[in-house]
Amino acid sequence: MNTHENISILVTERFRKNLERHKRSHVEQKIELLLKNPSQPHPSLKVHRMQSKDFWELYLSDRARIIYRWGGKGILELHDIGDHVIVEQFHQSSAYNRLQPFSLWRRTQPQAPSQEPSRPFSRRYGAPSTPPPAGGSENIFRHLPEAHLRILGVPKDRVRAIQEATSLEALDDIGLPPHILERLQELATNAKLEREMREGRLLYRTTLDQLVGYIEGRIKRLMLNLTDEQRNFVAISAARPLLLRGCAGSGKTTIAVYRAIEFAKQGKRVLFLTFNRTLADAAKSMIEELIGSVPANLEVYTVDSWIRNLVRGRQGGNPSCFRRDEDCKQAIKQAISAVQRAQTQAFARHFPPDDPATETFLIEEIMQVVLPSGATILNEYLAWHRYGRGRALPEGARRIVWAVYEAYQAARRDQLHWDDLARLAAQTLRAQPLQPAYDHIIVDEVQDLSAARLRAILALLETTPRCNLFMVGDVAQSIYSRGFAWRDLGLNMRGRSLSLRKNFRNTRQIAEAAARLYANNKQLKRAEEFVDPEPIERTGPRPCLLQPERLSHAPKALIEKLLSLVEGETFRLSDFAILAPTNELCKRYQEALQGVQLRAAIHTDDDFKLFEEQVKILTIHSAKGLEFPVVFVVGLQEDILPRKSHALSQEELDLHLERERTLLYVAMTRACEGLFLVSAQEKPSCFVRELEPFVDKE
Repeated sequence: MNTHENISILVTERFRKNLERHKRSHVEQKIELLLKNPSQPHPSLKVHRMQSKDFWELYLSDRARIIYRWGGKGILELHDIGDHVIVEQFHQSSAYNRLQPFSLWRRTQPQAPSQEPSRPFSRRYGAPSTPPPAGGSENIFRHLPEAHLRILGVPKDRVRAIQEATSLEALDDIGLPPHILERLQELATNAKLEREMREGRLLYRTTLDQLVGYIEGRIKRLMLNLTDEQRNFVAISAARPLLLRGCAGSGKTTIAVYRAIEFAKQGKRVLFLTFNRTLADAAKSMIEELIGSVPANLEVYTVDSWIRNLVRGRQGGNPSCFRRDEDCKQAIKQAISAVQRAQTQAFARHFPPDDPATETFLIEEIMQVVLPSGATILNEYLAWHRYGRGRALPEGARRIVWAVYEAYQAARRDQLHWDDLARLAAQTLRAQPLQPAYDHIIVDEVQDLSAARLRAILALLETTPRCNLFMVGDVAQSIYSRGFAWRDLGLNMRGRSLSLRKNFRNTRQIAEAAARLYANNKQLKRAEEFVDPEPIERTGPRPCLLQPERLSHAPKALIEKLLSLVEGETFRLSDFAILAPTNELCKRYQEALQGVQLRAAIHTDDDFKLFEEQVKILTIHSAKGLEFPVVFVVGLQEDILPRKSHALSQEELDLHLERERTLLYVAMTRACEGLFLVSAQEKPSCFVRELEPFVDKE
């Protein structure tokens, strides 16, 4: 270590012993900084006098300290090194005041230069490499992108000055807030952190010790903690199926996860089911955070993957399901043409043959009513309640629909709709009960399961009399067409349901805006499982509408707002989620974020991790059951959200809008602390007009 001339460094045996727990190169860098100007130590060292006027305390990091004393002219005594406990020990012990034996601090031998040519940091960003000015230190921040500097807390109006500073010392004259200047100085003098930055692995917090708090961010606190009221539902038992109805933000998913863990710890065999892969992965992540690896007697699946594995195991082979809804629609279109040719007059009596809305209606009736119902014969469909519609479809029209369904079964060839597969699973379970049996089945987001999928779960329950079924859900968040009530499945849930009306997630301002939006849903609010939430006490800022002039400007507006929130050190990247109605929009925003070198992962990416330090980008459907400190809802444009509809009647159009409004309601209620709605002045969504009185504009 290159010390200043005529200064000798002496160390106690205590210091030498405790030094083994720290990285020597980092310690040497800090001491070198102290020696550069002993009378006015570098700000990042946070030097201050201890109770004994002869001793000083130096910050090695947020948790680690060095206790030293100037032993005379040209002598620096290093007495102790360790976490902040050594400061308390100093005040409680007289050891420091007694004469202690010292030994000379020997410098570390400089390493031989590497034979491999170095790659200048500046070249990583395409800028010419320039040596630092004489007498100054290299400004390692000059080639960082604006987004990275702002993540470090640099105000936007100081970014260019940072990038143009000729030396590290010149940062003192830029007018940075003192704590930001101190942060940059600590980064520049910490070899490991500087290397992380040079290699592009930027850290939001700037010391290694702060990384503990950095990893344990808001998302973990939000999703892994239970209140006493929520804990009451974890261990509750019942011989019959039990439904926990909860409003948005009531912690239903967290309760379900804790319940699964509780019974698995008791040695019970537990099956945890949810609707989509993102939520299943999130449930596994939550379990791992709470207890480590997922135990063998606790199985976590999406309903579809569990059904597919069941059918595959019982019937052999690998059942082929439609990968896209569009493929299923094509099979239904072929079926419609076949029925029109075979029953021309009967078809025309009930459906206008040349009206595009006819094809749309029949496709939706098959995909959203017939297939989800799990009906196997005409009479079952004729008796089926078409939930959410004001009037019944006439019997003659239903017979035409059933004819289309039967033709579809022939047209689909070997491909199956997931509800077809669920029907097969129910049949195979009744014929051959599952062994070994499950003791507990926990179903999350039950409101989004079709009747056919629920029939498969109930078939499992029927063949396992001692199995306990616990379901959680909220009909207000149903973003798929259920098309049934419990009685249609032969279940009487009266007296078997519990309500959780308290919203622990959203602020009052977010919850009120979402509730006012959902109040326009007349038909869905009449559902028997609807839970009206209690008023919320926790307050926060009103939701904000970002509405640039053109749609193409929306990603830039979002990025600017996101960086301003990070720059203010209120949030970090892991706190943000972008929710979009389509996968295409997800990809567009990921590209925009990566374009400014911000880490962003889409829910379908292999590197998507719920607790990872990156912006999460999800479709609204995939965000069900999850929550984030700050949510940006994008795509609030006509024909995007709501989607364009070719409804056969005003009644069908109203129902379509209710479903799309529910989708937005789900997206809004994912936000815990901040909600931003992203639209544009060209073709704004009709929902923007509904929300305008309850949001602020920027």
